[in-house]
Amino acid sequence: MNTRNMLTFITIFIDNNYSMLKKVWALYYDGFRNMPRWGKILWTVILVKLFVMFIVFKLFLMPNYLNSRFDSAEEKSDYVLEQLTTKP
Repeated sequence: MNTRNMLTFITIFIDNNYSMLKKVWALYYDGFRNMPRWGKILWTVILVKLFVMFIVFKLFLMPNYLNSRFDSAEEKSDYVLEQLTTKP
């Protein structure tokens, strides 16, 4: 395949994917724009709940255990290897 054919293929591939992404975006945008008020409130509740679950809980309830106990990457990897191989 020569360079010109390769560039044509890449251009068509990108254009088709860009067109598909635009169609997907338009589908969701139109769906959310025409959604009733209760649907928008429900999606807001869902997004806030996901934010709390993944961001807030991670920050406050899951401390970085390895960084607080070990200084070097080698010590951390040795500890992880030991935990994975010795625990049932």
